[in-house]
Amino acid sequence: MKKISRSTASPVASSVDELDAAMHPATPVTQAVAEQSAATIVRLSYPAFSGITPVVAKQSDFGVEHWVVEYTDATGPTPKGLRISITVDKGRVEVTTFP
Repeated sequence: MKKISRSTASPVASSVDELDAAMHPATPVTQAVAEQSAATIVRLSYPAFSGITPVVAKQSDFGVEHWVVEYTDATGPTPKGLRISITVDKGRVEVTTFP
């Protein structure tokens, strides 16, 4: 009889785990991390923006640096967009949509 050993592999992450990680990135947040977090947020929460290439910029408001990742869809009668802002030092994520 062959002995079966237990796997020590990590459990597979669920979409809830993935979204939580994207909403709480490790700091300091680099451009690559901001883009990856934004892509995960879009894939899991805003799939209508999945095929859109975002515009990424680093900004500073009142001395707080943050990455801004914007998705804009101007194909319909009314343009719509998604803005994801992630602070560099604390990893705070804010998501807004327009219109």
